[in-house]
Amino acid sequence: MCEMNLAAVLVMTGDRDATFDQLSKLVKLPFSLSHGDLKLDPVWDDIRGDPRFDRILAESASPLGD
Repeated sequence: MCEMNLAAVLVMTGDRDATFDQLSKLVKLPFSLSHGDLKLDPVWDDIRGDPRFDRILAESASPLGD
């Protein structure tokens, strides 16, 4: 949970690179950020247009272990 909060703080403070580093780690963990969380939660609105977000969103839609 702390790691998810860190990602939210990073995006709110405008540190995009650190945000994407954190998100790429979180989507690989079970019971972490889900595809729906990333797609619908307004906290991620500031980074939605970035291609890195699209890659992480696509990765979150895949089952773990793929």
